[in-house]
Amino acid sequence: MKIQLKTWWGSLLFEGDFSSIAEAVKAAISADANLRGADLSGANLSDANLRGANLSDADLSGADLSGADLRGANLSRSLGLDGYAQVSFRGHGECGRMLSAVRLKKGGAIRYYCGCFSGNADELKTFIKAGAAHLRKTRTLAFKTVTTLIEAKNEEAPE
Repeated sequence: MKIQLKTWWGSLLFEGDFSSIAEAVKAAISADANLRGADLSGANLSDANLRGANLSDADLSGADLSGADLRGANLSRSLGLDGYAQVSFRGHGECGRMLSAVRLKKGGAIRYYCGCFSGNADELKTFIKAGAAHLRKTRTLAFKTVTTLIEAKNEEAPE
């Protein structure tokens, strides 16, 4: 079926024949299409490779991002996205993967994504504890860092 990816204000970003929105998004990213401002509200993007995608100002409200590879994705100012933080460093885990923390709505739960892992804070703690002992230190550091960063706010400007 013909699928058009448009901005939330109606401008066409990418189009083609695909079986799902997720397939269209994957093709758009492969074609280096800029998805800034895309209306992806309610889209099932589970397990989608969004690595390096420019999704700033995209409407991700209600989108299923479980299992999505968000490494390097530009998520700044995405509507419906209350916050995100990412951290990667050479010594993290097995191969220096990026850990992403995403909160889709204000007061909502934080979801964590890293490699094949996708889950909430308790599931990530369990994953770290059950994993190889020699990787716990850096995985825990990455977890604590993104959890701190997602809550970080600037101070109010003086009047």
